[in-house]
Amino acid sequence: MKSLQLLFIPLVLAQLSCSNPGSISEESNSVLKGRIDHVCIRVVDLDLSIKFYQNAFGFTVKGRWEGQTIGEGDNAKTIPGIGAMIEDEAGGVIELILDENTADRQANQRSINHFAISVNEVETGYEQALEAGAKSIMPPTTISTKISKLKVAFVFGPDGERIEIINYDDK
Repeated sequence: MKSLQLLFIPLVLAQLSCSNPGSISEESNSVLKGRIDHVCIRVVDLDLSIKFYQNAFGFTVKGRWEGQTIGEGDNAKTIPGIGAMIEDEAGGVIELILDENTADRQANQRSINHFAISVNEVETGYEQALEAGAKSIMPPTTISTKISKLKVAFVFGPDGERIEIINYDDK
């Protein structure tokens, strides 16, 4: 499989100029600047989803867990929960939470329209995603607006998540 240099860009371009990804930096006049830390996807098969993002986009497993402790001391509660954090070369993270019971998901857990993964070449990224099991929504297409011209494709991931494959420099 051809290697793609990837940037993870959920919803909008993240401010990748932060010197310490995952932290919030403070500028003069006490104005906070933030950056997107991660996107969480509820999945019905954790191993399948990990394999998909590894094969389609080159993500690696940052860590996995079984169970979570919420709070500290006497107020701490341990709850079941299986998940993983996967990461791209630039430090962009997707959190995968195992949720086999999709019928009981809350309406607010469906509010994300899509997230985008930036690739060097949209056609190759699209083909790799399809080979890894994605379902096509829209093949590679050029989009032009007043502010930009870019190439995009859309696919469904293994849990129905809409993934935009994007490149701002494609001709």
